[in-house]
Amino acid sequence: MSLCMALSLGACATSLWVGDLTVATRYTRMLLDHSKEHSLQHWQLFGTRFHKAILIRRGDADAGAPSPRPDADQFAEPGIRLRSFSGLAELAEGFVLAGRIEEAAAMVRVRLEQSDGGWIAPELLRLKGEVLLSSAPEGSQDPEALFRRALGEARRHEALSFELRAALSLARLLRDRHRPLEAISCLGPVYARFTEGFGTNDLVAAKTLLDELGSSYPQPGTGPAMSDRVDPPPPQAAAQVVPRGAL
Repeated sequence: MSLCMALSLGACATSLWVGDLTVATRYTRMLLDHSKEHSLQHWQLFGTRFHKAILIRRGDADAGAPSPRPDADQFAEPGIRLRSFSGLAELAEGFVLAGRIEEAAAMVRVRLEQSDGGWIAPELLRLKGEVLLSSAPEGSQDPEALFRRALGEARRHEALSFELRAALSLARLLRDRHRPLEAISCLGPVYARFTEGFGTNDLVAAKTLLDELGSSYPQPGTGPAMSDRVDPPPPQAAAQVVPRGAL
């Protein structure tokens, strides 16, 4: 079981996050084989989620038939509540990428209801915002508000990688809404706090977006430590700041 835990909560998820599908496939196969050999049904479920997520990222948009219920693969025993989220965000994001918005929305909704605001909350809130961007139902929440909530949750948990993902989603939205300076001020300081991993998907995407916005931004390794960081004021507060020399 220790091997399954290390693969499911660490190796499989991390390799997918950084975009290394070859490594993700190898670790997922290890998880599926080991859990099957020892009849560990819960861990087989998690391996199946990762397997579907990998297939979708490899171009198989139909990987994984829709479940009859959005929570059909969820085991509700209290003892596995934390582990039950393993592979879920990765699969939901795969559904968004494949245009399977209804499945992604149902999965994120159910898991947000089950989440108690723990470690996975920032990613679930971000994914809910991405779902809204793709479907835009009338009268729905503004994705920007969800991305900002995700950003706040990631900062509260000091989860820098989730903070980058939330900032990247928010910056893209601000760019599309013709607010490039806000996009840079949102994403740039988060990107600057990284000192390694610049070949991973999220950091490559962040640099590409910042370069596209065509303005100077903080360089990697120059951002403040988490404990020293001061959050920027919201737009309405920033507008009230009096420039030096104006008094």
